[in-house]
Amino acid sequence: MLLRPLIASVLLICLSGCTSDDGRRSVSADTHGTDTPVVESADAHEHLAVGAKAALRVYAHCGFEFTQIDGELWKTRLRDDGQGNPPAGWTDVVEGSVERISETRAIFIGSSVRIRAVFRPAPGAKYACA
Repeated sequence: MLLRPLIASVLLICLSGCTSDDGRRSVSADTHGTDTPVVESADAHEHLAVGAKAALRVYAHCGFEFTQIDGELWKTRLRDDGQGNPPAGWTDVVEGSVERISETRAIFIGSSVRIRAVFRPAPGAKYACA
């Protein structure tokens, strides 16, 4: 008999932690040493506001140089093997996290490859990779 109220209480507690918003959530416990909470974005390729941090996959099949951030094409210094491929030992997809620190700057930290890269918007760039 006591099991049903216990299960109901646990479910209520679990569900109360769930929210439905625009894909962002504020993480007030992690402020990176400032008074401003870090906002995490669900998909940096589609939406990444200034101050937000999110997981990001950078496709490096033709070298590590371009990615989509906040729905736009962004560029960093090219890293490749000299022939348009990822550097030796890198995968075609580099996983990591990105933090948009201003309108024109985002810092990427790789988790699958050791890299720190600064991306900037590249509105006039043409990117095509076969």
